[in-house]
Amino acid sequence: MQLAGWIRAFPQFSIRKGASWSESPAVAYARARPRTKAVSTIEGAVHAAVDALRAQGNPDYNAKFLKTIKSDDGKEGMIYRFSGSKTGDIEATAYFLEKRTIDFVTLSCRSEKVFEASLSAFEQLAASYSFQADKIPVDPNKQGFFQEGAPKD
Repeated sequence: MQLAGWIRAFPQFSIRKGASWSESPAVAYARARPRTKAVSTIEGAVHAAVDALRAQGNPDYNAKFLKTIKSDDGKEGMIYRFSGSKTGDIEATAYFLEKRTIDFVTLSCRSEKVFEASLSAFEQLAASYSFQADKIPVDPNKQGFFQEGAPKD
């Protein structure tokens, strides 16, 4: 599903016109990171995220596995719940392992109440995941990639 389709299907995760990211009670976004020798699995990506947030001054930041889902095209994804940040945000991230990338969709909520109310719709959003190989730049130096570099085949 293209991003515009996501926004039409899941307006509760988009930022309303005139509002800002910081004012939204719930937002969702998608990203990809290259698979590297250091981070080549979903579990590795989860540990890297936790380590990064702890290093940024969030000593109580943690992750908990929630469930495995299947995307509409049959791809298996794993959803983790993240909490313990200084801001109090609660997040769920659905990870999908691809040949060269670890793709993920994240729900970020300002409160537990909003998180619980949004989780079902987030799972539907994550289930709409479809890998778009022709949209991924091959060159890891192009915008959109983390700068760790892409693995060699």
